[in-house]
Amino acid sequence: MGQEKKYTYTVVKDQLTINEVSESTSSKITILQADRSRLVLKKEKPEMFPGKNEELYEIHFFSRE
Repeated sequence: MGQEKKYTYTVVKDQLTINEVSESTSSKITILQADRSRLVLKKEKPEMFPGKNEELYEIHFFSRE
């Protein structure tokens, strides 16, 4: 019906690292805000053009409101 993936994670200060068990890839996610009504995460993305000093990321915003 669907896919099931297993992950492990570690948290150091505000840095959340998620590792997919079946692959050697990992995602670095910074917790920007976490409280009772909101969770804001910043997920780092790989550079598109190496050597150009660029920073790519996604912002994920979750709210109970």
